[in-house]
Amino acid sequence: MREIVLMATKRIGSFLLHGLIFLLGAMNRVMPFEESNTKRTLLVVRTDALGDSILFIPVLAELRNNYSNWWIVLVVQEWQLPVMRSCPYADEVIGIDIRKYRSSLLYALQIVRKISRLKSDTCINGAYSRGLVADEIALWSKARNVVGWKGAWQDIHAVFKPLYDRMYSVRLDQELPPQMHELARHTMLLQSVGIAVDELKPELWPAVHAADKTESEMLKDNRGSVRAVVFVTGAKHLIRKWPFERFVELAARVHDAHPEILMYLVGNDRDLTDSAGGKSAGLPKGVADLRGKTSLPELVDLLRQASLVVGNDTGPMHLAIGLGIPTVCVLGGGHFGRFMPYGESAKHKVVINRLDCFQCNWNCTRSRPECILDVSVDRVWEEVRGLLQNRVARSSSPS
Repeated sequence: MREIVLMATKRIGSFLLHGLIFLLGAMNRVMPFEESNTKRTLLVVRTDALGDSILFIPVLAELRNNYSNWWIVLVVQEWQLPVMRSCPYADEVIGIDIRKYRSSLLYALQIVRKISRLKSDTCINGAYSRGLVADEIALWSKARNVVGWKGAWQDIHAVFKPLYDRMYSVRLDQELPPQMHELARHTMLLQSVGIAVDELKPELWPAVHAADKTESEMLKDNRGSVRAVVFVTGAKHLIRKWPFERFVELAARVHDAHPEILMYLVGNDRDLTDSAGGKSAGLPKGVADLRGKTSLPELVDLLRQASLVVGNDTGPMHLAIGLGIPTVCVLGGGHFGRFMPYGESAKHKVVINRLDCFQCNWNCTRSRPECILDVSVDRVWEEVRGLLQNRVARSSSPS
């Protein structure tokens, strides 16, 4: 009973907090717009996951080319700053601690006041699935031109959505097929602001600020290694995780076939404790467990050293594709086609167990997520072995 009361209190508090942000934002928006004496400002909002931000980079490149005389400000989650603030397509990057924003009115007001002082002329909310925080930022931008998708909210704050819909001067209402890839959606978004592109390709700029790097001794010791395989064992949700013991078995096969190859496990602290996690004890020879031990810049640095990245559909896989590193992804059906697969098919492989329930949005209708759990090690190893053989052959051939 106590837990129910606490949850209800938390929900009511959250509703009141965001209701106040909306009312103050609406009042702020109708106040006279002060013309900026500096360059015109384009505000771009991507407050969702790392993979979403990575997939949006080619859009930022196109915006930079077409808004060359504008001041472009990018808003992302704060923990992404070590990578995103070096983006060459933005003049300024603002980070938001989403959890703190949702729980602290003082912090939220500090953020939206900062947004308001930018005096943005245009605001682009890049998320196809819009959310409350991004809409609040767009509201407080006071931009005359606000561009975004119709979106669909899934939480208790959905009552605010019709109110926020009204502030969009350009709202893309198309009901697109769920399997349409995000890059194709981004192309449509660019078209809505008059930018025509044939195809968007993933990319990641070549450098992260050196000041952001505090590399572990393990990374320093192995910087000279020619080949390495990185295993991304985690994912945002448990249902999307291939069992840890299968990664272990796969690593053993890599070691047996290529004992000279270094291997690393990466992930966050949660991957060590949830039911799909595993302990470092018993790992095959040549495997270093870096889960929970790498910062985001260190992860990017490690991926750059890799010959191959193997893992679940999650942020680091998108980083690897952006860096041009070959990948093998164990891909489930929840969002199949929307985020993965993409990139060069010969370089970026996916292993799927295709079912008639694909596009479930990870609301699994089966007793277990068969699309993930029924992917065998043999099938993943087949793709890994092929890519490794090609890589080893190229590195061994005379230049």
